Amino acid sequence: MTTPYTIRRVRSRSIRIHVHGDGRVVVTAPRQVSEKTITKFVDEKQEWIDEHVRKIASKPRRLLSYHDAEEYKRLRPKAMAFAARRLQHFNIQYGTTYRRLQIRDSTTRWGSCSRTGSISFSYKIVLLPPALADYIVVHELCHCLAFNHSLKFWELVAEAIPDYKECRKLLRNI
Repeated sequence: MTTPYTIRRVRSRSIRIHVHGDGRVVVTAPRQVSEKTITKFVDEKQEWIDEHVRKIASKPRRLLSYHDAEEYKRLRPKAMAFAARRLQHFNIQYGTTYRRLQIRDSTTRWGSCSRTGSISFSYKIVLLPPALADYIVVHELCHCLAFNHSLKFWELVAEAIPDYKECRKLLRNI
């Protein structure tokens, strides 16, 4: 039996299969490839797909790994207010500048910071215990001062979050 999948048409040279954390299967294919060719490719890879879907199903569902559009709409404003408030609080200590704050429906990252100073957080940050949410805010804010994970960067993080190593461990299991 073929696992249900979604087809994404892109400019590429090859067909790819991605099994997402929520069990969705997405086949990315070049625009010019026929549906028949895609179906044949998926049939040939069905064993691989089934194995990966089984692996995902056997793991406990992680907080970041699912997508819920209604939850995002409901929690996004709360996450924006929380992130702005915590960035302002920690920025008193660091005195750095960031260009923009965004809240996204990320399924892979709690936060990110671009070289231009745009800081993004998953809306799910408001579902975390406050100490872990603060760690994420400080982590991204420190990237405005050190755009890497050097010793200097971790020293900056430790100024506000001395137990950052424990926070990192806890986040890996959420």
